[in-house]
Amino acid sequence: MNLKYIRTRNKKALVVVAHPDDEAYGMGGTLHKLLQIGFIVRVLVCYSSCPLDMDRGVERMERYYGYHKQVCYSPREFWTYVPDQLQLSALNHSSRDENPTRVFQLEPEIRKTVHEVNPLLVFTHSSCDLDEEHQVVADAVRTALRPQNFLTRSKVPDILTFHVPGCTVGRPFSPSVFVALDENNVNVKLKAALRYGERTESHPCSSRSLKSSASHYGVLMGSAYAEAFELESLRFY
Repeated sequence: MNLKYIRTRNKKALVVVAHPDDEAYGMGGTLHKLLQIGFIVRVLVCYSSCPLDMDRGVERMERYYGYHKQVCYSPREFWTYVPDQLQLSALNHSSRDENPTRVFQLEPEIRKTVHEVNPLLVFTHSSCDLDEEHQVVADAVRTALRPQNFLTRSKVPDILTFHVPGCTVGRPFSPSVFVALDENNVNVKLKAALRYGERTESHPCSSRSLKSSASHYGVLMGSAYAEAFELESLRFY
């Protein structure tokens, strides 16, 4: 999929993730490329905390929000995009350990954001992810994008789902869309991932693993690097 050749005035994308790190691990290179070619991207984070022990959870939350504040308000230092191009919204629901938030609670808020942004593309988690909150968010996005929620079928945005490395279980991740990335896109993805903390080399979200994955998907589509997505569109061209 060559994003540069999308000919439309509606260069808007919505990224709906469970936690503030999923967008970097799952599609950081594509996010950077979208910004490069002039897309306005809204990142919607549904959960404010992580299912860890309280001390580590608070520590990581502080790091997460510090990162997002820097990304959103200090663009030249990190993403290098026009300031208004990348927007952040957070629903601030608690993690499942404190207050389980199910599909029916998230869906109205996601639907409201979809109508507010009016995106051409919506990115979210693949249903093959193991993480329970990833699954809940993925189901809520699909529910929010039912055709009956739109005035016309042509208004329904395409859904592209990604997997977060190390979270896949059950059915295999089966991508049908590949977004070609260059060295700069990949380097920005790795820098974004590092904002959430160092990983050991063997970790699926380490810099080494993420770059290896991008190289693997690049080979499949004939480019240096790529990120992969499952297409779960509710409309067809």
